[in-house]
Amino acid sequence: MIRFPTIPEIEKLIIRFWKSQKIFLKSLEQNKNKKRFNWYEGPPYANAAPHVGHFLTRIYKDTTMRFFTMRGYYVPRVAGWDTHGLPIEVVTEKELGFKNKKDIYDYGIENFNLKCKELVMKYKNVWEETDERMGFWIDHRNAYVTYDPFYIESTWWILSEIYKKGLLVQEYRIFPYCPRCETILSKAELGMPDAYKKVKDPDVYVMFKVKNKDEYLLAWTTTPWTLPGNLALAVNPDFDYYLYETDKGKIWTHQKLEGFKILKTVKGKELEGLKYEPLFKIEKFEIKDNHYKVYLADFVKEEEGTGIVHIAPAFGEDDFKLGEKNKLGVLNYLDAQGRFISGYLKDLEGEIEGKYFKEADELIFNYLNEKGLIFKGDLKGYEHDYPHCWRCKNPLIYFANKAWVIKISKIKDKLIEAHKKVRWIPEETGNRFYEWIKEGVDWNLSRTRFWGIPLPLWICERCGYTESISSVEELAKHFKANNEYILMRHEEALSNKKNFLSSYPEEKFNPLTRKGVLEAKRKANSLKKFKIDLIFSSPLTRCKQTAEIIAERLKVPVIFDHRLREIDLGELNGKAYEEFDKVYYDEFTGKRDLNKKPINAESLNEVRKRVIDFLLDLEKIYKGKNILIVSHGAPLWMLEAEMQAINDKDLLDFKIKPYKLGEFRKVEFKIVPRNSEGLIDLHKPFVDNFSWLCPKCKGLMKRTPEIADIWFDSGCVPFASNYYPKRNKKEIDKKIIFPADFLAEAIDQTRGWFYTLLAVSVLVKNEVPYKNIICMGLVLDAQGKKMSKSIGNVIDPQEIMEKEGADVLRTYLFYLNEAGDNKLFKEDEFKTFKNEFYNLLFNILKFYKFYYDPSIRSYKSNKEMTTIDIWFNARFKETYQNYLKYMENFNYHKAFRLLFDLLGDFSRWWLRRSRERFQNPKDKKEFINAYLNFQDFLYEFIKMLAPLSPFVSEYIYQEIKEDLQIRRYTKESIHLEKLGEPIKLSLKEKLLLTEVEKIKKLASTIHRLRKENNLKIRIPLRSLYLKTKYSPEVLELLKEETNILEVIYGEPKEKEDYLYVNEPEELWLNVKIDEELGKIGLVREFIRLVQDLRQKANLLPKETVGLKIETQNKALANLLRSELKTISQITKTKLLNKGKTILAEKEEDFENFGKLKVTLFKI
Repeated sequence: MIRFPTIPEIEKLIIRFWKSQKIFLKSLEQNKNKKRFNWYEGPPYANAAPHVGHFLTRIYKDTTMRFFTMRGYYVPRVAGWDTHGLPIEVVTEKELGFKNKKDIYDYGIENFNLKCKELVMKYKNVWEETDERMGFWIDHRNAYVTYDPFYIESTWWILSEIYKKGLLVQEYRIFPYCPRCETILSKAELGMPDAYKKVKDPDVYVMFKVKNKDEYLLAWTTTPWTLPGNLALAVNPDFDYYLYETDKGKIWTHQKLEGFKILKTVKGKELEGLKYEPLFKIEKFEIKDNHYKVYLADFVKEEEGTGIVHIAPAFGEDDFKLGEKNKLGVLNYLDAQGRFISGYLKDLEGEIEGKYFKEADELIFNYLNEKGLIFKGDLKGYEHDYPHCWRCKNPLIYFANKAWVIKISKIKDKLIEAHKKVRWIPEETGNRFYEWIKEGVDWNLSRTRFWGIPLPLWICERCGYTESISSVEELAKHFKANNEYILMRHEEALSNKKNFLSSYPEEKFNPLTRKGVLEAKRKANSLKKFKIDLIFSSPLTRCKQTAEIIAERLKVPVIFDHRLREIDLGELNGKAYEEFDKVYYDEFTGKRDLNKKPINAESLNEVRKRVIDFLLDLEKIYKGKNILIVSHGAPLWMLEAEMQAINDKDLLDFKIKPYKLGEFRKVEFKIVPRNSEGLIDLHKPFVDNFSWLCPKCKGLMKRTPEIADIWFDSGCVPFASNYYPKRNKKEIDKKIIFPADFLAEAIDQTRGWFYTLLAVSVLVKNEVPYKNIICMGLVLDAQGKKMSKSIGNVIDPQEIMEKEGADVLRTYLFYLNEAGDNKLFKEDEFKTFKNEFYNLLFNILKFYKFYYDPSIRSYKSNKEMTTIDIWFNARFKETYQNYLKYMENFNYHKAFRLLFDLLGDFSRWWLRRSRERFQNPKDKKEFINAYLNFQDFLYEFIKMLAPLSPFVSEYIYQEIKEDLQIRRYTKESIHLEKLGEPIKLSLKEKLLLTEVEKIKKLASTIHRLRKENNLKIRIPLRSLYLKTKYSPEVLELLKEETNILEVIYGEPKEKEDYLYVNEPEELWLNVKIDEELGKIGLVREFIRLVQDLRQKANLLPKETVGLKIETQNKALANLLRSELKTISQITKTKLLNKGKTILAEKEEDFENFGKLKVTLFKI
């Protein structure tokens, strides 16, 4: 019996195959010199396991890159990790039990950032395993990481460029501010999902007493806590304002007050300059003559409120602008945590100090109410959407603050022009994006937090002179190392001459050769010019000898340090040199791997740590010394890279040349920020230790303390992931690896990553960073609800992959709807889909394997086609044309639906109509031709399926590859195959497709009529009348499909035994069953029963078996006996009365003939 593994079992087999044969790598290498298809990974956080939303975006990415690879493009795909910012800081604070910034300062910024770095990669392995399990081919080993110092260095260059253009400025104005996180946020962050929440705020009408009059100005507020900060009132110059006589006094308002008498009506402009009394006695703030007056303002609207707006310049954007215009100043009595500072409010002294701003509403309301200044109010009377911090979920305040801002308003038109060059899928998302960018909102860049990219701006404390630093070299120019260093590799040793690796412990005696000794003496003379004070050396014999010879000649001491030893080679120790690069090698880059190592050995990065640790110790201990360091090739290579602050990619390109035997170099040690491990680290607090004297006034230049908005990190990906401009400058400037051809992320990235990518790219190069954007909808539960752990409706992609298969989930999500639509995951529908597609596909494969005949391999003639073959071949051509169109336009829903429908035709039309050619062919030639067509159709189908369903298509390819190799050149994997250019349909093929489509609809109608009238398909019908004419070949297909003996054009004269319908066209179906037709139907039903038993017994197509028929009904027995020749021929059976080995048997009530027992025996 032919059995296939389950889909999850298949996927695990294929993963092993891909890994062992390095198929992903080969798919890259075979197209390396072809046209590029560019893509950037939208870097995820690895502080939690990926959810089904991540699965959705990643299958779109993977499918795209698999498809374009099969179309012949070179599609490099490198992973990336987002690592900074509030998301991980909030998680870290929670982990450590911190409540505010003070806890972080007490814990130590270095420790806190180290914890952030640890937690942000907590689930990195889970992400990598999930990517592998779902079939997402991506290079994780060379992933970019936003905390990488050289990624940060590239962002410094970008910020410096923006600063030099005058577009990065420090401003004092109103910003959205999170008092919990103690930092401002950007407007874009207010557009994140769930940023706005429904809240019930105060609904309060406050009376401001007009000075020297028994009148009041009525203003509405939802934020009583801002009332102590009131410095003015604003009215609209064109509104009518009414003076009402109320039970609480005479009140000015634009709002109609029912039941009260109007005493006077004036235009708003007539109230300008009217003075009123302050609500509170204010201290620690200078009250001026222009305070507590009425001003005119166009921003006063009549949708809500009284038409008189309370102005607190410290707590509102319009308020601040009006205050700035009229020189009101800013009265701010809140600290960084949103709590009231003592000493401002004389009236509430001893009560309000230390209160959180929201908690102060009731106190202020009650105080004003007691003074008779509340016209009416309800502390929970106004329900509205209020902004919250997108990470910590606490309510925000609008707060006057000083911050660094990117002036997007000045490049708004350039953003719009760049945006016009982008295709958005769906288009309406792009339209919404346009509405956002056309506002030209300035980007609040700086954050007063800890774990992020430090702004590279140093400001003089005395004169304010500012210097933007664009690289570590530029920073290092302000400092000088304590000592000067000469690095030298040992002279020739026995290991160099005999070609063997030698590390600690020295298993083979490895002294200098005679040549090495002589060269060491000669080099000592050359080194005299450096006036060496000290020599430090590796303790291994070849270095020890070299150093001692030189020390003796120069008369200086030599000190041996184990940290300068050769790289620990473990199992490679003593083996040939060539073995080194076999192990310390990255197959994806074709370069050395800094993290790989053999058993019991060191990686090159581990060598880096010990050699820089050694050098930093020298810097602490010595000053003003000339120091010679004698070591080995690998340690010196890594040491010079660290001293020169070289990034790893430049290192691996050998910007630091390997040291030849006996070579020495004077190397400048660049002083740059380093962490406690000695490695370059541009984060706080290390970078904040770097200060220098101002070139203008000799004051102290200190770095501005802020870090950049987390979204800036990922917005720099096209440049910083390539270490631009130090590396890949030509490739980016000449648009070889820039812009991205395609990006796919969730809808929430519209104001997030997609926006910052565009902003940064336009700021730096005035270029658009991407060509095509696909925005994913959400994956929701069956009821359309958002998934939530608290509700318990979360779908775990890992569980589904293990239970049903990654490919099934992939294609189900494609099947449901377009990329931008929300997807309702319905378990019953999911299982139905699996049955309808994958079970059908494996049944087709099973049929293919079942009828396989080795003699096919020796068939030399050209393949021939019948009408059904020609039609289905045309169906493939037509499908492939549309498939390419949809795939190239990233519409995987429509592409997969094409394949879903094609598979239905494969099984229910081509295979069913071809079954006779396999089971009872007229001759060998007919069978072979049918089988070769079958093979071609299956091959072409799985090639199209491969980008969408990579595992199952690979499995089927491997199952049929051996057969394919006889007639075509095959590849090691289906993912190394090419999706070629489409072949045009001939006119004849187009006509055939049209005709068959019509008869398929006819057949569907006839099947429905049969079902409605209990006429089994195995019973032939005498005739069908049609008015539309069809070609004889197509008409024959209809007759076979519907089991009708004759098709006649026109309409029957006698219509008594006919069923009539006029859709899809007029037809008359003869449904009268005479004795002859009934007998034919019974024989076919019996043949079906025998064939089912053969399948149950797992019999091969050619295998002849014994057949025993038992029935008490003589009429049935006689009928079957009369048709025995036909039955035997079709079912490959011989009639027997008994047999030794029963293969299968079945007893059932057969039609209306009573019990029938059928037994198959082994002959």
